[in-house]
Amino acid sequence: MKKNFIALFLSLILSVGATVPTWAAQANSANLTNETYSDVINDYMEQMDAIYVTAGATKYASIQDILIDSNESWQARISRWAEELEIVILSQESTYSIKSVIAQDDTQTKLLVYIWTTLEYENIDEHEESYIMGFGMDHILTLDNCNNSVAVVEDSFVDNLLNYSQGNPNDCALLLAECDNTGAEELPLDIGFEAQATAVYASYRPSAAVTYSDKWVGHTNVGSSVSMNPSTYNPEYYYYPNADCANFVSQCMLAGGMPQGGAWTVTKNTGSTVPVADNACAKSGIAWRAVSYFRNYWKGQGYSEIPVVSASKAAAGNPIFSDGHVMLIVDVDSKGRIIINGHNDDAYHYPLQPSSTYKTFELTHNYSYVYTDTTHTRVCSICNNALQTVAHTWRLIGGNFICSVCGYTTTRIPEISR
Repeated sequence: MKKNFIALFLSLILSVGATVPTWAAQANSANLTNETYSDVINDYMEQMDAIYVTAGATKYASIQDILIDSNESWQARISRWAEELEIVILSQESTYSIKSVIAQDDTQTKLLVYIWTTLEYENIDEHEESYIMGFGMDHILTLDNCNNSVAVVEDSFVDNLLNYSQGNPNDCALLLAECDNTGAEELPLDIGFEAQATAVYASYRPSAAVTYSDKWVGHTNVGSSVSMNPSTYNPEYYYYPNADCANFVSQCMLAGGMPQGGAWTVTKNTGSTVPVADNACAKSGIAWRAVSYFRNYWKGQGYSEIPVVSASKAAAGNPIFSDGHVMLIVDVDSKGRIIINGHNDDAYHYPLQPSSTYKTFELTHNYSYVYTDTTHTRVCSICNNALQTVAHTWRLIGGNFICSVCGYTTTRIPEISR
């Protein structure tokens, strides 16, 4: 049930009285079956893919005219997004799952549908290597019965990665309300231990955190038939429906060696081989699962929050924040884009351009040497943390004096260490 689809920018709004579109299926909306739903959505996704693949084709001009938000066409939105990332999309492949019927009457049905899209892309100025990213989100699709034909007439979704929503305002509000599921505890935001960042950092293994995130982000590889989250989440942990981002990053950091403590604690799920929802918010501390408390807990551990204004401020294994959302940095690519994994919206190796709107903690450091003529100091390019300053250790090689520790080179020094 795979269809090519760009779910990130899709918003389709038709008037009820319009001519029945080509993605309609013959059925009575008062007696719809899962098979009918699938037929309609399959046809809908095929038409959307046809628009993308044949952008500008007159056959689909009437559909293109209604795929507009703020006077920007669907194709223009996709092009602008790819241009901002400096990428060229080579192919896309998506899977979907109908999660539930959320409303139905004699003339209209609303479906909650999860869609995962995998994109293959290349850098705009390179054509030798391609990369894979993926993202998933919930959509509310509205189906209308028109002349005994069922058709998709509206597609609403909230995109946490780009911080915008499209479609029916009431449906978007419903999706946003479902995302607020982190518990009702009224606790001070400054909960935490005494600052102990040095001890914590010494035990943290960023590569282990990244390996864990790649395994359990719940992504779908091209060609796979499994797409539905949270069925691919780690069953050893409970999950939080529509609010799993901090829970996922906490799991990654624990896998990397961060010790539990205070309100950053979790009880593992030992009684099931499939993921189970913690609807009562009783299986973890609030700093484990709620972004604002997660953020303040690590501040309380002595970590400084800094804006990710350049690639040098990002490091694999560190969390990255966008308003009320948190993800894990898994890499910084050759073009300086920050590659992230995350839950809700689910994302696998999704590229972000550095921006002051993103914030991070320097759980990991990126040290390089800063020199004077006589000394060198290791300084973190992320947080400017400086280690001990020491004198150069000189060696004479080919007429140059070279520090055997940091590589600083000069043609004259007062003394030579042999």
